[in-house]
Amino acid sequence: PEIASIALEHDTPVVTASYVSDEMRRRVGKQAEEKRIPILCEMGLDPGLDHMCIAKFIDEGINNGAPPLHTFESVCGGIPSLEAVDNPLKYKFSWSPKG
Repeated sequence: PEIASIALEHDTPVVTASYVSDEMRRRVGKQAEEKRIPILCEMGLDPGLDHMCIAKFIDEGINNGAPPLHTFESVCGGIPSLEAVDNPLKYKFSWSPKG
């Protein structure tokens, strides 16, 4: 919500891979609507790769008689803390391709 708030102060649209949270809706939703500035959430790797993987997992589970899945959470991406930024791109992966 902090980055979206700053973007709205500058009339700048937001595109993020982050999920829409209740806090985001509460803090910036109405202002974004009133200013007619789009905030596009859930764009990119997450969702995307995680949703494809969980869909495959669910399908395989159903086909093998697994009990139903009732919840699913995925956490991916975000802005790294300053002490974690140790490369010229100022970017960090928050997951391991090895699992």
